[in-house]
Amino acid sequence: MISLENVLELLKINGIPKTLVTLFSLLTLTLSAQPPVTYSLTNIPQICLSDTLAISLQIKDFTNVLNFQSSIRWNPNQLQYISITNIHPEITETLLTNTDSTTSGGFGYFWSENTAGEHLTLPDSTTIFILNYTTLDTASASASLIGFSESPVLTETVVRTTTGQITQVPSNQAPTQTQISQITTTATLQPATNNNGTI
Repeated sequence: MISLENVLELLKINGIPKTLVTLFSLLTLTLSAQPPVTYSLTNIPQICLSDTLAISLQIKDFTNVLNFQSSIRWNPNQLQYISITNIHPEITETLLTNTDSTTSGGFGYFWSENTAGEHLTLPDSTTIFILNYTTLDTASASASLIGFSESPVLTETVVRTTTGQITQVPSNQAPTQTQISQITTTATLQPATNNNGTI
């Protein structure tokens, strides 16, 4: 296989101007750059007071990842954190979580490769884990935003490139929103229709 260095050397030998060689180098590096990893929060669009809510963290372009970390935040006056479940089996052993701030609406997570230093690649739309909540009885009937944050854990994604280099790539983060609704029910009693008191 001809490497980038071989191609550049051939261009120089055949009298290609240095500026064009440099431009070719930059273009090649740009095309081979790894895209950002996208993290998305998904959930059901509408719930009622006292209902449970499951928020899934899903990924896209999760290729050759060595470690990732960030935080998820929500309105603690509307949602109460219960637990983390459905952790992907590939990250279970080395996933660290910070639940010290859940009462104030914060959850941090950090995952790093195992001691062998192996990178991890997962298909698009894979669920990394699920956060479970309960809507508070005192919550107002309104939209509740669950999004990403830099607290309690900063956001970072580190990958190993196809050339073996270790580098940080951008983390695209997509929040989610759910509508909390208050349902009012009414009952109408019909008068008795016969003499034995049945309705």
